[in-house]
Amino acid sequence: MAKDQKSWFERNPKRTILLTVIITTLLLDWIAGLIFIPEDYNKFRRPHYYYHHDLSPNEKEFAKWGDHLYKTYTNSLGFRDSRMREVSLKSGKKRILFIGDSFTEGIAMNYEQTFVGIIDDYVNKSKTEVLNAGVVSYSPKLYYLKLKYLIEVLGLEFDELFVFLDISDIQDEFIYEKFEPALDPTKKFSYQMNKLLRRHSFIYYSIQS
Repeated sequence: MAKDQKSWFERNPKRTILLTVIITTLLLDWIAGLIFIPEDYNKFRRPHYYYHHDLSPNEKEFAKWGDHLYKTYTNSLGFRDSRMREVSLKSGKKRILFIGDSFTEGIAMNYEQTFVGIIDDYVNKSKTEVLNAGVVSYSPKLYYLKLKYLIEVLGLEFDELFVFLDISDIQDEFIYEKFEPALDPTKKFSYQMNKLLRRHSFIYYSIQS
């Protein structure tokens, strides 16, 4: 008796149809995303499971403030910087860390125009390193959580810390009042997946928008 030479697809017509529909839908969704999802000038920003939100590490992007485009670079720690670069957790240099909200991050300005960038340009780089952990819409609660994470979880070492408070911190503190930090890797994965889908899936983008 001759062996059955039918392929898996021929032996499973219903599964074949289902698989074809799924692949076609995913492909059309991805193509629609390329066409209809607008340029995201905040794609270098990301949620953070421990201190709410941050900048993605090692990014080179154009950000937008109103109609103004400006360059944004982040280093390996996700800090705004003059360029993409690897930052060690320990350094033989004197290390100064700044943290604050949008003013410290330097919204609407290239790094060298921000006050942190000006200080960075002024110091002797062979002896001193300047780091900018500031991010838009931070508040005292997030300053504390981010610094705690940098020190206790990552093991970042620095010599001086400057915290820049802002009048908007009062409002932001109320906004983040119920936010609870987590060290759950699955939550980190869900944040990354959400970002990926919003950038490439038109169906997901339409639902979330």
